[in-house]
Amino acid sequence: MSHCSRSTGIMPMMKQIVIITCIGAVCIQGAYALESVFKNDDTSTTVNHAVVGIYALVTNSNKEVNAYYAQKQRESSSGSGVIMSAKGGIVTAYHVVRGADVITVTTYDKKEYEAVVTGFDEFCDIATLKVKSGMPVESFLSFESSENIRPGHRVILAGSPLGLAGSFTAGIVSAVNRVGVGNGAVNFIQFDAAANGGNSGGPLLDERGNVLGIITAKYRYSAGIALAIPSDLVKQTIDQIVKRTPNRHASCGMYVTEMNQELRMLYPGLPAQGVFVSGVAKGSPAQKNGIEFGCVVDAADAVPVRTFYDLFSVMRNKSAGDTVTIGYRNRRGEPVQASVVAAERSIRERFDPWNFFRIHLGVDVSEREIAGTNRFVVRQILAPEMTKYAYRFQEGDVLYRIRPGGVYAVYESPVDTEQLSYLLNSSIIFDDSLLYLDAVIGRPDDTPRFHKRVTFEVPMRSISF
Repeated sequence: MSHCSRSTGIMPMMKQIVIITCIGAVCIQGAYALESVFKNDDTSTTVNHAVVGIYALVTNSNKEVNAYYAQKQRESSSGSGVIMSAKGGIVTAYHVVRGADVITVTTYDKKEYEAVVTGFDEFCDIATLKVKSGMPVESFLSFESSENIRPGHRVILAGSPLGLAGSFTAGIVSAVNRVGVGNGAVNFIQFDAAANGGNSGGPLLDERGNVLGIITAKYRYSAGIALAIPSDLVKQTIDQIVKRTPNRHASCGMYVTEMNQELRMLYPGLPAQGVFVSGVAKGSPAQKNGIEFGCVVDAADAVPVRTFYDLFSVMRNKSAGDTVTIGYRNRRGEPVQASVVAAERSIRERFDPWNFFRIHLGVDVSEREIAGTNRFVVRQILAPEMTKYAYRFQEGDVLYRIRPGGVYAVYESPVDTEQLSYLLNSSIIFDDSLLYLDAVIGRPDDTPRFHKRVTFEVPMRSISF
């Protein structure tokens, strides 16, 4: 009896506590209304109406996809885009629509329109699109200069990640002028807001809804490392497309690597400053001026060079045919100055495979004839402690086959330097600045059944200038 009384007395008290708690929660919500990441609550609607989803269909019948990208053909790709004018012009990332036969633009209200590419810059990864007909423009976005962006500034992403249209995420700028990724043609904005497949081509925004950049890449196995092309470069590229005056990007034809502990272990006695020349394209302006593997570039047009960005800051103002004065130390440590007439950058530029194996995998590879066929053999493990990849090789290992471009390609057997270079370059994943190397290795006297498969995702440490 007394037990029942106590139970009856407690239950009303518990109900009372629950009720009070709920009322309190309502009061707090009323006192502290949720705030938008945008300065104006209507901005999210404006942005949503100006950001589109993009679906690109690629087929094997497309003749515009050159041989270099043949192994990267995909059935479809998706991304985002930004309506940038009252006429309905759209800007996106070029890799979203590269080689597409059919491009479909989807607006916020789920309506679909066919579009065509009106221009692109492959090196900056920017493309402009035009809808063929019928798309009403309810809003478009303006570009804010990226000149004053600093680490710590708040940014917002908009787009269709994983096909989820009208999605927003927010974060901060992590770094600016990030040049050590991609092909050396863009000084990226790095940010930490969540970006996923489908965000590429969408806008990086400030709190007023202005475009600070176009999203282009994220690091696949990282949390909070993504990149955007700065708005000033986007605007410059769009202007060149509209005026039909394409940027003839300058190239000296050399690959450089920033100084690091591993390089100094491999090559003791390197200068205190400069960037290491890790490869030179055959017949390039750099090669013609005596620049070769092992040289150290320490100046460009009298500007001291210590990092990728130092060299980028000079080269971005150059066009093909311009002269750049390169100061470097040759392999004997002697200072040299060379007046290099820049060539036009080519998407087919390929790094020297020998230097790739040395710099990125810590092994020295040479050619050798085995059973009547030219093969590539690991001649020496340069520094097992230099890289986590070197331990997978033994001296004498033969590189029998490479599968470029991931799981949908077929294995190929490199029999000459040109083919090896092609296969390595074809394995670069632009979005991640990684080289995905899927290879079959074995001993010279092994039968194929004893060959083994090795795979690497190697961060690219060299970029071209």
